[in-house]
Amino acid sequence: MIPTFECPFDFDVATARLQALTSVLTAGVTPIEVGMRVPCDTVLSGTHAVHGDVIYVVREGGLHIRDGEKLVMIVEEGEVVSAPPSPLVLSSPDFAIALDLISVQQLKNREGAVLPAWSDIERFQGVLWLSVTASLVRSSAHILPQTRVFSAGSIMIEQGTEANEVFTLLEGEAEVFVDGVQVGEVKTNEFFGILASVTKSPRTARVVARTPCAVLVVDRERFQELIQARPILVEKLIVELGRMVVDLNSKVVQLTQLGKGLTGSM
Repeated sequence: MIPTFECPFDFDVATARLQALTSVLTAGVTPIEVGMRVPCDTVLSGTHAVHGDVIYVVREGGLHIRDGEKLVMIVEEGEVVSAPPSPLVLSSPDFAIALDLISVQQLKNREGAVLPAWSDIERFQGVLWLSVTASLVRSSAHILPQTRVFSAGSIMIEQGTEANEVFTLLEGEAEVFVDGVQVGEVKTNEFFGILASVTKSPRTARVVARTPCAVLVVDRERFQELIQARPILVEKLIVELGRMVVDLNSKVVQLTQLGKGLTGSM
């Protein structure tokens, strides 16, 4: 297992112990399904539609344990894992993987007692889930976003003003203007107001609600904490900033060509 949080114990030693227990467990149990292909971005539960309660052994790829969008751990090939408690979820990454399924009933002997290897694995995972939960609580304790509503035509960000907040458009559509010229738009679930907030510079554009809008607002300091707590957001920010740059460049080209056309007609 590969954690993305600060562990309170020696994780290398714990993982080696887990892998040894997994070898003992799988040597004495025949999977009810071998090499089951799991499509990308599939959330897995501990209950199978046919086989009932199950655990998973990773055959190919790596299972992700997430808290919302935050990746907190990767379960590697040859390791066994059961479904974690809420709010954590077990899911495949952005490519297909292969798993072996073991029925929970197979983890008990004829007298109904749990096999020692599985009992040890369950104790390990219990400590692991508590550690993950404690880490997530510390990471998100001070991140308190607000929700605001704007009517159509309302100014959401004014050009030249101080930038203390970052916004996410939850509902509606918005337009971006620089010096009165429309240079772009903001779509649902996209961030805006990032650059000025991060660089602590005045707002470089005006954002106006094209339709009634609902936005999520996080102040600058909390936004930086949010990025640290949820590194997966960085990739999303890079993609969205890249799109904004492309849109802005396209608008500049259009305005330049328009200006040349007007000049040539004079």
